[in-house]
Amino acid sequence: MIALQYWLYGVAALRLFNVVLGYLGPKYFKERVYTLATDEVSALAARLFSVWTALTCACCIVCAAYIEERGIFIVTYASFIIALAFFGSEAALYKTVTFRFLSVIGFVTSMCRPDPTTRALFSSRSDRSVVLCCVLFVQSLHWFG
Repeated sequence: MIALQYWLYGVAALRLFNVVLGYLGPKYFKERVYTLATDEVSALAARLFSVWTALTCACCIVCAAYIEERGIFIVTYASFIIALAFFGSEAALYKTVTFRFLSVIGFVTSMCRPDPTTRALFSSRSDRSVVLCCVLFVQSLHWFG
């Protein structure tokens, strides 16, 4: 497996965690995601967010399993760009999320830009470990910060 596959499986696991939080603890979205507009977040919004996140989780898993399929890769990458654009508009236009939260999304999205010919992000196992630790650290800033 190449580093991008490991990375995509790791991101899928983090997204799956967010799906569970959306269904089991909708107040998570008020306290951790939409901190600037808590009155606008409902249980329905949390469930809709969870469904979208589950779809992007599936994209990551399928892309990691079939990494050589260009179409699947493009759709998965597009899901990262769409999420970044969505949260960018929430931060800049609607003022419902903080720029700190947006920086987490931007960091994770930027990590998905591999070499288009080899789709390799990093060359060694130690590089993959560093990347996974960075992603987990940045995500933990969001979860517990």
